[in-house]
Amino acid sequence: MTVSLVLTVPRERVQVPAHRFAEVHAVPPEHLATTLNRLSGDVLLITEPEVQLTEAGLDRFLQTPGAWVYSDYEEEGRRHRLLPDLGDITERFKTGPVQLIRREVLARTGGARPWRFATLYDLRLRWMEQGGTLTHIPEPLYRKVPREDALQQMVKSDSFAYLFYSPEADREYETVFKQWLRRQGAFLDGTYDPLPDDADAYPVTVSVIIPVKDRQDYIGAAIESVVRGTFSDFEVIVVDAGSTDRTPEIVQAWAARDPRVRYLWKPPGNIAQALNFGLRHARGRYIAQLDSDDFYEPDTLAEMVAYMDRHPGVGLAISYYRVTDPEGRPLPLEPIKHLEYDRNNILRVDGAGALRFFRHAVFKILGPYNEVQFGDYAEDYDMVLRISERFRVGRVHRVLYNYRRHEGSTDATRSLVDKAVKKTAIRKTALQRRRLRNQTLQMMRGLL
Repeated sequence: MTVSLVLTVPRERVQVPAHRFAEVHAVPPEHLATTLNRLSGDVLLITEPEVQLTEAGLDRFLQTPGAWVYSDYEEEGRRHRLLPDLGDITERFKTGPVQLIRREVLARTGGARPWRFATLYDLRLRWMEQGGTLTHIPEPLYRKVPREDALQQMVKSDSFAYLFYSPEADREYETVFKQWLRRQGAFLDGTYDPLPDDADAYPVTVSVIIPVKDRQDYIGAAIESVVRGTFSDFEVIVVDAGSTDRTPEIVQAWAARDPRVRYLWKPPGNIAQALNFGLRHARGRYIAQLDSDDFYEPDTLAEMVAYMDRHPGVGLAISYYRVTDPEGRPLPLEPIKHLEYDRNNILRVDGAGALRFFRHAVFKILGPYNEVQFGDYAEDYDMVLRISERFRVGRVHRVLYNYRRHEGSTDATRSLVDKAVKKTAIRKTALQRRRLRNQTLQMMRGLL
């Protein structure tokens, strides 16, 4: 067995047992595909900058069965525990800075394709099409020397990776993904379903639904951001799913001062159940989402109502948002805009923005949030996908929402495995719906 080493950085930035390799190539990312296709080795080892790989670690890679292998690693004494291959279709699936690819992958996929940033992402999607999987070694086999501060590492992980994409890289990832969607029969064209003109059916313009449990430190600020805003024709529905702290007392005090604030108690359950409970009591033409630890801008509702009134064919409108610290002070980050959004790319990215401002009619057509499969995480992402598959999603290009990041937030406390499992399941379900929709539309067009 001959082994080829491919470095995506200058040789001096990687420490590996070079004598173990039949050939060593240091190439820029845009030449990675050409190099992979020309290598003579049976096994290709690809490594990124600042890696320290020992002979023992290399042996472990080589002895592990599997056509595409990756492992955990250490960084500053901390172990990075990577996830197993769950069928993630995004480019953000983490294989770590070192991965081993056997010649079989290139043979069965027709070889790597020349992208500057997305070569391995494109190869992985085509490998998945062939029924291939990746093999994870749950052991730290190498070390990585960090070159980023804590804030950069935080935002580059999980939902905030987009902040560090260059426009060129983002376009490549999007292009590769959409090509894959077309091959899957799941790419959606510009066909949308109509929405009813039912404005007269609702006595209130906006219902702001806030599901809450034990948020005494933040719920008051969330309510105040609505009540003190410039728009007045609203109701705030706070659905308390079993709080044991001072949350009920705080909400009820607001309700006593302002009849537009309604406190509803329900037995403990998941987030989707609380949202659906609020929906059943909502009287607004529009439904606005507000998490109990976040807050609006003063003109949030006024801006969103004006936009929806001007665009009657839009089922959901979404704005930009700002990330704050626990005290509500903006972090030194650019506002999150999700300009990469469209109804196909949303299946690749993790969100479309905040706030989410729905036309009440879409829930009557599509049904409620999924309480069974996605009840306690990503229920909102699932709903955005479902809406975008059938109705137009509008964009309001202003910061109208503040996302408070703190240790007790749902996103921070949820395990990475659980989040990955839920997001992957949501995307797989969406792919099935998209294929069915395309087949149905094609059949209907054939009958006309």
